[in-house]
Amino acid sequence: MENTTSSSPQLIVEDIKNFYKQDFKTLLLAFFFSPIGGLMDIFQAPPEKSFVHSIIIIASTFVLYLIGGYLLAGDFREVLSFAIFLKVAVLPVMFLLCVAALAYGLKMAFAGGANFRNELLTGAMCGIPMLLLLPLVMLFALFGNGNGLTMLSNPLAAGSFMSLVLAYLLFMLANVLQQSLKAAGIGEVASWYLAPGGILLALFASAKIAEAIF
Repeated sequence: MENTTSSSPQLIVEDIKNFYKQDFKTLLLAFFFSPIGGLMDIFQAPPEKSFVHSIIIIASTFVLYLIGGYLLAGDFREVLSFAIFLKVAVLPVMFLLCVAALAYGLKMAFAGGANFRNELLTGAMCGIPMLLLLPLVMLFALFGNGNGLTMLSNPLAAGSFMSLVLAYLLFMLANVLQQSLKAAGIGEVASWYLAPGGILLALFASAKIAEAIF
């Protein structure tokens, strides 16, 4: 029992290292180089450790947004409470979990069945566009005007250019959900309409949940 307990942190670290060395590259290649249907095969036959991979991506999103929010705060970090940085990090995590929950609900309603552990992968894959937002906001804050932390928590406040970037990322998010729905057997037309609506609903729900928590 002692050996198992003592080796658990090491096993977790090994899982994370192996994921970023091997599996994450496969997911990125499918996401960026096969945008039409590259993720469908992954959603139809999730990897053996897909649940662990999903947790790693979601946890990484939380950590990077927490660090990113702290860095973007600049001189204001001394007067801001930790709850502000925590909210910035929790919001994208809530969004990813809401996407997973919606994917589960949509597949239960339109495909006759779903497995939430697998649907967590759908939410996790939406973490890739969310992670893209972070460096874009940092660049915009570096070369533009305005507080980076405000732009990260509300990109629409950064003006028209960031609004266009946000719209582009929303299309990427909808594409992930659409491929997940199609992989479950939901038709092309139905998934086309359900995916964007699901993403918008997940954004609304996650904002309300974060607002209620903080």
